Amino acid sequence: MEFGKLKHRITVQKYTESQDDNNPEYLTKEWIEYCTVWADVQDLSTRDTLQAQSIGSTLQARAVIRFSTQAAAINSTMRILFDSKFYQINGDPKRDLHNRKTYITIELSEGLKEWMV
Repeated sequence: MEFGKLKHRITVQKYTESQDDNNPEYLTKEWIEYCTVWADVQDLSTRDTLQAQSIGSTLQARAVIRFSTQAAAINSTMRILFDSKFYQINGDPKRDLHNRKTYITIELSEGLKEWMV
């Protein structure tokens, strides 16, 4: 993957829960920005989509990002915001096969309905 092909900006968000200082019984739950990175986001081909559906998966796209220690910490509990749409991270991201420190591939599924509000 050539780094010049990373032409899309994606935002990785993580879910947090924190107590309100004024009311300790009240929990604040929200998605906050973890990082914004350059990526190559590609929709799956028709063949890949059909294969994913045959095993019950809702995979829609893949995002390839440059490796960094921050990117290496991205996991399936987070979500991706790209082109005004939320995506679930399907499984933990995968490192490249060669030296494992060049890029990371993130499999993206349709976001949960409650995220689309």
